[in-house]
Amino acid sequence: MKNMLTSHVLSPKSFQWLRPKRDEEADHLHRFIYNQCSNQILVINLREVTRYYCGNVIRNMIFSKRSLFGIVEEEKEIDALFTILEYVYSFSISDYLPWLSVFDLDGHKAILKKAYATANKTY
Repeated sequence: MKNMLTSHVLSPKSFQWLRPKRDEEADHLHRFIYNQCSNQILVINLREVTRYYCGNVIRNMIFSKRSLFGIVEEEKEIDALFTILEYVYSFSISDYLPWLSVFDLDGHKAILKKAYATANKTY
């Protein structure tokens, strides 16, 4: 899986192929920041804005949709996508001892099931 990821998904060809989607989301990001500054909002939560940008790039690549800022359900979906990315390749003792996978010692399967159900609600 890691070989396929490095040879196909992270290749320069696919990087150039997905560039318009990243550029489109960057344009939305610039417009959002400009609107926040022109509305006299002095503090912009940079963590929230970058998470919004990265989440929308992921959603645009996977689902060909983008979310609107501030909608609770879509923020939950973006959180679920980041949770899936965090736990899908995480280390577990069951990687070395497959017979322990039925016990879910680390709780990763339960976390992934919950995140997958949340991300899969609207699709």
